[in-house]
Amino acid sequence: MTADGVIFTGASNYPFVGLGKLGDPLDLAFPFHLGSAVVTLRDGSGAIQAQGDFIPFVVNPNPWDGIFTGLGISGGFVGFASTDTRSIELAFAPAAVPEPSTLTLLLAGAVVAYLGFHRRERRSLAAQRVRRS
Repeated sequence: MTADGVIFTGASNYPFVGLGKLGDPLDLAFPFHLGSAVVTLRDGSGAIQAQGDFIPFVVNPNPWDGIFTGLGISGGFVGFASTDTRSIELAFAPAAVPEPSTLTLLLAGAVVAYLGFHRRERRSLAAQRVRRS
């Protein structure tokens, strides 16, 4: 969000922002795991006044519900006061997704472990039958 003038009018106004906090979240095309939620405040010249990743404060990051930070909750910079904030940037990024080859290896390992467990179970059942005979 960028303004033609100052966004916060007094030094006692702390910059807190929220999206969907009143029950109207961002309309996401599909749910995803939110990996970062960076808030950046800039002054009139474009210089960064404050910046931070608010992902620890997002109530539902996996899957993200489109609300920042939560229903009825805003995020901001406590102790920061400026009379020249002209821009508030929110940068949301998904969490890293394992590449397909990693997922294939994990799936193959799970199948091998499953088959090995059941094979061992069948052997012990057969051994019990032999002992009883």
